[in-house]
Amino acid sequence: MPTAGRSRPHAAEPYRSAAACGYDLRLVTMSRFGIPREDYEQSRDAFELCRWVNAQLRAMEQTGHFDEIYFERKGLNVPRFIAEAIPLSRLALALATPGSEVRVTCFADSRNYDAIVEVSGWNARSFKVEVTTTEPQDVVMRRQALSRAGQVMLSGPIRREGRNVIDEPEMVNVHDEEVRRTGLMLDRLCEKVESGRYDAETAFLVYATDLFRIGFEARAEVLRDAARYMTQTGVRTAGVYFAFWTDYSVMHVPGTG
Repeated sequence: MPTAGRSRPHAAEPYRSAAACGYDLRLVTMSRFGIPREDYEQSRDAFELCRWVNAQLRAMEQTGHFDEIYFERKGLNVPRFIAEAIPLSRLALALATPGSEVRVTCFADSRNYDAIVEVSGWNARSFKVEVTTTEPQDVVMRRQALSRAGQVMLSGPIRREGRNVIDEPEMVNVHDEEVRRTGLMLDRLCEKVESGRYDAETAFLVYATDLFRIGFEARAEVLRDAARYMTQTGVRTAGVYFAFWTDYSVMHVPGTG
């Protein structure tokens, strides 16, 4: 019966204080936390983007309400920041190979993609990125329970009783859980591909936001299944990537992009 306790998200680099990045902590702590659109949509190189992500996480901590903001996704552009900007920062690092530079521009509007990635130097290219998450309702409730109670069961029945979220322990087969959760990742990819809304200059980044840790063998199977699916459909894309909340790793599907 695995459980999750409160923990801070992993930083791409050691945290820098928000003040060190030019943020006035008096404004952060005295008002509701939020990220202005003009700040969110600035173009940043891969390492600058990671520093900016870390600064936002530190600013959340400075409010004294980190768990509520982060796990319950409260505040202006906070849901986008967590579901899109954070995995995009990890993708940028994965693409930042020797001899190349990577810049990312995230967007906070309703356009047909969530960011533009520009790679200069070796293997120069530019492409759009559409981010999608694996966020079933039970995961939303588990995050809320984690925020409000300090711990939560990673599997088993879960329900709402007023503002409270009640979870119950249940023994599960880990392999079956991995199959179910990786299947959801593939479903999200298929939904995007089969929507017909995206051109060949768009890459897909599927972000597994589940609290349940998916093992390496299951991850490898996701890559094989995704590569097989993309080959069978014949849909051209700028790439297919999977990212995982539990360790912020990024995997590229062979044969795409």
